[in-house]
Amino acid sequence: MIISNIGSYPLYTFTNAALVDKILPKVKNLHYESVYSHKENNNPSQLGYEKTDDFFSSFYDEELYSWLENCAQQILEKHFNNKDTNIKLKICDLWATKSSFGQYAHRHRHPFSFFSGLYYMNDCDRSETCFYYEDVVYDHWKYFLGPRGKNNTQKVKIKPEKGKLIMWPSMLEHAISTHTGKENRYTLAFNTMFNGIIEDPTSRLELKVTELKDQKFKYT
Repeated sequence: MIISNIGSYPLYTFTNAALVDKILPKVKNLHYESVYSHKENNNPSQLGYEKTDDFFSSFYDEELYSWLENCAQQILEKHFNNKDTNIKLKICDLWATKSSFGQYAHRHRHPFSFFSGLYYMNDCDRSETCFYYEDVVYDHWKYFLGPRGKNNTQKVKIKPEKGKLIMWPSMLEHAISTHTGKENRYTLAFNTMFNGIIEDPTSRLELKVTELKDQKFKYT
């Protein structure tokens, strides 16, 4: 695990290239559809799920799922010093993204998640993951540093590398830049949430996450 930062947000990086060779054929055979539209651009990246009749189901592979949860647990233990608690950071949704020439994903956050992640299926230098954050240092010292304009948003770009997994706090805004390569760009994306019981002297909170392999939802 490698820990870096995007502004004040932690970014965790893991690597497992061997696993990609096993699951990439499954990823390519998923059912892909664009589940949103954007007036400025009607060619967004497509999301891939398992499809049965009128239902979409989160992508599931036992070996992949176990590895992702192991990575999530390392984050929980490192970032929260949480080794002696029954709280787990569980994968609560997992889907693929497919970007062909000209496709992109608009800026967004994952509000119903704690940490989100991307697992890159192939190398791609023609489409990047872009993260956006406010420069709090500049906000604090702007009267001394001089005007920078109305937009104080900073951007960090990450190039896809086969087998690289990145995880970040889900409130961090991110996007996929427009793909200009000939080969499709494939990733697996997922969200996480706490699972377990949090207790302190004045309250008790029990959090439960549905097992990913049993999760299904209606697509409309």
